[in-house]
This record gives sequence, C-alpha cells and structure tokens, in this order.
Amino acid sequence: MVTEHTAAFTRMRAIVQTKYGDSGALHLDRVAVPEIADGQVLVRTHAAGLDRGTWHMMTGKPYLMRIAGMGFKGPKDRVPGRDLAGIVESVGSAVTRFAVGDEVYGIGRGAFAELAVASEAKLAHKPASLSFEQAAVVPISAGTALQALTDQGRLGAGQSVLVIGASGGVGGYVVQLAKRRSTASRRSTCSSTTSVATGTPVRSPPTGSSAPSPSTTSPRSC
Repeated sequence: MVTEHTAAFTRMRAIVQTKYGDSGALHLDRVAVPEIADGQVLVRTHAAGLDRGTWHMMTGKPYLMRIAGMGFKGPKDRVPGRDLAGIVESVGSAVTRFAVGDEVYGIGRGAFAELAVASEAKLAHKPASLSFEQAAVVPISAGTALQALTDQGRLGAGQSVLVIGASGGVGGYVVQLAKRRSTASRRSTCSSTTSVATGTPVRSPPTGSSAPSPSTTSPRSC
C-alpha cells in the first residue's frame, strides 16, 4: 500500500543495461516507473553517484558475482546505480521519516533513472549546505569508511590508522574522517598513518614528501 503515488505517468527515462560489458553496454531507454513497498520511498533523482560496486555490476566481474545471483548472462537489475540524491516523489504507508517534497540522499536501486526506489532506512535528509551533486557521491563510500573506522576498527584517541589506497573513494573519506577526530593537516595520496591523539602523521608519503591537505587538493592516483 502506498500513501502517495506518482500517477502522472507510468514510464520514465533510464540508463539501461541488458548485458555485461564496459560503458558501451549502457543505453538510454524508457522503462516502467518502479513500484514501492510499504517501507520504501520513491525518489526523483537529481544526481547519481558512481562507485566501484556499480562498475563491478556493469562488467559482471569478478565472475563469482554472476554465480552468486547477480545474473549469469546479464544483470538482473537492468537499471544500474545505487548512490543517489533527489526529492521524495512518493512514500510507502509505513514510512514515517520522510514526506513528499523532502530533499534526501542515500542508497537506492536504479539510480541512473528519473525515479529510483530506496528503503527508508537507507535514506537521510540532505543537508542544505550540500548540492545534490555533492550529496550523491557520499553514501556508499563515506558510509563504508565510517563503518570501517567506528564499527569495525573502533578507532579511539591515542590510536593510529594506516590507510592503504587513500586516493580511492573509500580511502579518501577514511583520511578525512580520521582527521576530523584530530588536528591532522597532512596525508598521503597512497597510504598514511595518522595519530588520532595528536593528528600528526607518523609515516611519510611514499614519495618522502609532505602530502597536501585534503581540504585544498584533490586526491591523486598512485
């Protein structure tokens, strides 16, 4: 049962994929507007993020993913994309945190389309200080980084963290989140160890030179 529903149209534009491959396997098409369950939200997508997981699902690699249920010859979910930001179009009857018109961001299904479905628990209200484009690249990478530092790593004062691949999507957020717990002003583009207590790096960048602050310079690939 849905308390609000998009009745104006039944089809929408979407990036569709019917077989595995590179970006050439993607094409623009018109598909049915997805239905939502009681605990889900239909979001009108204003921006969508592209994370490493979406690339894996586009290429179907590693091949074990296909056997695990993603689809053997082609993806089961024809519309790719998970990171999204947009405006709530309709809500399920069990949804209590969001209403039509709310600006949200989070993890959904089929974000490369005009409308995408997301569980209420996977969405949050978009901060007014962030644009839709900025918010759309946060959910999966930043969420993974936060879980690694807090839920799994249980990072605390006086501890140090070694970041392998700090130039990647998750690694870049790990460095910034770790820095936020301290006063660190330097980091490595490839790996770094930062003291949470003092905020000072205890390992030099691979090149032996000081790394720039993430607030002033974008990460570079190693």
